[in-house]
Amino acid sequence: MDMLTSLLYGGVGGTVVVWLLRNWIAERLKRAIQHEYAAKLETLKADLNARLSAVAHDYEIHQLRTSLFFEHRRLALAAVSSAIVKMRDQWIAEGYDFETQVVDAVPQEPRNRLRSVFYEQQLFLDRVSVAAVELVIDTAQRSFPSDDDNVGEYRRDADSALEQITYLLPLLADVFRGRLGLEPSGDAERRLGLLGAIQLLNHYHFQDIGLPPKGDLELDADRAADAVVKAEKHVGSLLAKLKEFRTYLREHNLGVFHAAATDIERYIEILEAHPAPAGGVAA
Repeated sequence: MDMLTSLLYGGVGGTVVVWLLRNWIAERLKRAIQHEYAAKLETLKADLNARLSAVAHDYEIHQLRTSLFFEHRRLALAAVSSAIVKMRDQWIAEGYDFETQVVDAVPQEPRNRLRSVFYEQQLFLDRVSVAAVELVIDTAQRSFPSDDDNVGEYRRDADSALEQITYLLPLLADVFRGRLGLEPSGDAERRLGLLGAIQLLNHYHFQDIGLPPKGDLELDADRAADAVVKAEKHVGSLLAKLKEFRTYLREHNLGVFHAAATDIERYIEILEAHPAPAGGVAA
């Protein structure tokens, strides 16, 4: 009986000891695991905070750069726009005879000032804005008399050149508003592309590919608005001829016509990026 009691108490005591040891070990493991997880969590938190700080810093730098670039662009667009308007106004004041209604070539001083402002500010202008301003500068240049008999008559018409710049001014304003985050009011970019493209094709002489074009895309004394309507009406042929011209320049490695190649790419990009709205493009 005493032996049995000792065994029972011994067994119970051993079970208790085992249970206590098991709980103690489990608690130690639990605490060790908690400590390890807590340490890893702190490390992760520190790493996350460091990354968040880096992201926040990069974002602040990006915002600063963006705001600075936006401000530079705003000032650049304002300067270019102002120079164009001043050139047009001085042209009318000095070059237009109200009695005879004859227009002289654009005055050199405001034209040179526009070119200077443009070259200074074009870093902040996008491709479409650059194409639009260069179209204005080229239009002013076309007001000068030409001794080249192969050049179309419209290129020696100062009145037509002045009229075209007046036509372009609201289109430029519309494009510039879009670059400043304001909603554009119409299809200005497409009209700029149409006008620039059809006049480009009529300017160059490559008989191998039928330039200047005859028929649907031929310009004679067309005013800007009429040229745009003609280009839109035959826009499929216009794009096809632009691409044919591009291929011709590439295949013949005519690097001397780099400006033409650049303009071709710009006008193709503009016209493909801005399809005709329903009802076509208004003049």
